[in-house]
Amino acid sequence: MFGMRSRHHGGLWRCESVFMWAAIVVALAQSASAQDRKLYLERSAFDVIVLKRDGSRHEIMPLKSRSAEVKRTGSLKVRLMSDTAEEKVISWAEIERIDLFEIMLLAEANRFVVAKKFNEAFKAYNLLLQAYPKTPGLDPAIQTFLFINAEHFVAEGQWNLAISTLEELFDRNPGFQRGGKSVFSLLSDVVSLILEDLIVNKKDFPSARQMIVRLDLKYTSGDRRLAATDKWRGSLVSLAQTKMAALKQLIDKKEFLAARNVSADMMMIWPDLDGARELAEGTVRSYPIAVVGVTQRVNTPDPLKIDDWAARRAGRLTERSLVEFVSPSPEGGYYTSPFGSVEKSDDYRHLYFQLRANSRGVRLSSYELGDWLLAMADPDGPHYRKRWAAVAERVEVEDDTRIRVDLRKADVLPEGRLRVLLSSYPPLAEHVASMRPYSIKENTEEHVRFVRNPTAISQGVNPPAELYERFYANFDKALEDLRYGRIDILDRLFPADTAKLLEDGAADVVVKPYALPTVHFLALNKDRHAYLKNNAFRQALIRTIPRELILDRLLDGRTLSGCRVISAPIPAGRSMNDTLAYAYNENIKTRRYDNGIGRIMMSVAKGQFEDIAKKKKEDPPALLPLTLAHPEDKIARFACQIIADQFELIGVECVLKQLGKGMTDDPQRNYDLLYVAATISEPVVDIERLVGRDGIGRTDDQYVNYYVRRIAEATSWRDIRRHFESLHQTISSDVTVIPLWQLTEYYAHRPGIYGLDDNVVNLYQNIDNWVLNPNPSDFE
Repeated sequence: MFGMRSRHHGGLWRCESVFMWAAIVVALAQSASAQDRKLYLERSAFDVIVLKRDGSRHEIMPLKSRSAEVKRTGSLKVRLMSDTAEEKVISWAEIERIDLFEIMLLAEANRFVVAKKFNEAFKAYNLLLQAYPKTPGLDPAIQTFLFINAEHFVAEGQWNLAISTLEELFDRNPGFQRGGKSVFSLLSDVVSLILEDLIVNKKDFPSARQMIVRLDLKYTSGDRRLAATDKWRGSLVSLAQTKMAALKQLIDKKEFLAARNVSADMMMIWPDLDGARELAEGTVRSYPIAVVGVTQRVNTPDPLKIDDWAARRAGRLTERSLVEFVSPSPEGGYYTSPFGSVEKSDDYRHLYFQLRANSRGVRLSSYELGDWLLAMADPDGPHYRKRWAAVAERVEVEDDTRIRVDLRKADVLPEGRLRVLLSSYPPLAEHVASMRPYSIKENTEEHVRFVRNPTAISQGVNPPAELYERFYANFDKALEDLRYGRIDILDRLFPADTAKLLEDGAADVVVKPYALPTVHFLALNKDRHAYLKNNAFRQALIRTIPRELILDRLLDGRTLSGCRVISAPIPAGRSMNDTLAYAYNENIKTRRYDNGIGRIMMSVAKGQFEDIAKKKKEDPPALLPLTLAHPEDKIARFACQIIADQFELIGVECVLKQLGKGMTDDPQRNYDLLYVAATISEPVVDIERLVGRDGIGRTDDQYVNYYVRRIAEATSWRDIRRHFESLHQTISSDVTVIPLWQLTEYYAHRPGIYGLDDNVVNLYQNIDNWVLNPNPSDFE
């Protein structure tokens, strides 16, 4: 057996001392004392020697030879797991057998399977595959494990796990059978369960269709076919035929909206049905309807309302402006007019209108437009516009198609002062009617239906005859319906969804950016809450809002270019070089979240109120709860809930108030704080409506109002940038509003729709160019 290394005359090692033999046996026994109390899976590899003398088992370091069938003569050199430093020698005559680690581990894995400990079994088999792939009996054992595990998944209703397990088993052994059941028959049963769930319960026809196609390609050969795919393919075809019959009836009845929805269902269920594509295409060509998913309801359409996403969106369909912002540019934006082109002179002293005829040959005359421009400069008239009157000096009709406006002084963006609704000037009613592309036919809590005005002039070939906005309270449901073709476009994506879709490069959804971000902030109503008049209190509030954390959660931990915390409610652009960022002062840093400083500033504010009250010999004002109002959309709700909870940490109770459906403000101002998400297309023009005397974030701060006025009066871009820097600094230091973050905005559409451009200002900006195709790319 084991012994000291002394030479025998016959060349064999032997043990010369009975004492040493006893010591080694004791050592071997101690090394094996705990071996059965710990799983092989949890231990480092070892082999086991079983002695003839007493049947005892002793752990040794793994042998180099991994076969139990070795020449059993002479002696064997081993190292005990309890003493790996010293090599010992044992005679083969004393060895009953050697249990290799992989054989023991395989046996343990098989026991796991019997005990239905499938996770442990998987780990054991996986270890064997990685380290001991030639273990006898390993592949048959894995096949049995996969089959039994698949049966368990079926019993638990985990069909997707069952099918993936069975497919792996099929790849290993297509002919595997156990207990009279073959892998192929069990696979067909599971496929039938999954398809029934997808088709009957979930109505997820695209997933069912894709599954059938994939399985047919993989498993159909010769006489072998999955009975389940044949059965459910027939069900889908039958459903599609039913939809086709209903579609034909709806077309005959001229119920085009219902026809559009049924056509989409038919193509989603089985687009390869004979005649389906042709019928769907004919439906779109004869009466195209676009279905747009929206997450904010429209109350009153208004293309100029900077704090109401839905009003701006829908306003482009029902209203037009004399001058319209088209896109940002290095110095101000690009502008155009429904009546023609508009441009200013290089010295900023003149503005020119070049009128053009529409597609019907009708043109607004220079005299008609000239009268309107003069009317807006007349302080005694009903159409007076203060900002326009401040710069317009003389209107000259040069000919029937061209007007020149002479300005009192240089003005960098005189055209921006003419973003005035056409409907505000009744004398142009005849021309205005042809400029409004759509009117509202129905407006409910669930949808808004727009129909094409019969007198509307189109620059496109076949724009939508109707546009149907469907409201979604849930972003996830809206995105799901977009993927399934139930809607054509989703007008605004949740930030985290945008980042994920762009990262994943999803083929079933086309994601496109808007030209303008939204800036988010809290407007203050100082007239309603005494503490909001105190700068230290306002500083406490801004320090208590974890803006970086909230933004990170809105993005679900991802990054999206241009999404950032801001120090003033002014667009910062997507980067330092973004032309839209001309009004933002990067030198002013955002105040970082610090609850400790928030508490200190809160104490300072209370102390200041107490000092004032003491001097007046009266009680200090009570710290009443703050009312934080917000629109109904998900971003505002999510952010305001966190903000309210944070305010509680510094002893400020905050009550949330959700505004009415489609509302972004309360005209009665029954709030202390208002969550605002504004779209600023032109800071020079929009800043007055943002923080001016009558703006959303209006304030009594004399310096803010002074710089807003100076921006409006500036005669050069240099002066504008200088005044914006001062305004930015004032807003930040005085906390006249609480700036939150900027979000870059995106929309999405299904493949097969053309004319939807990148970097549009408004979703419907180029609606005349839209071309609808009923066939999403995954059908083609």
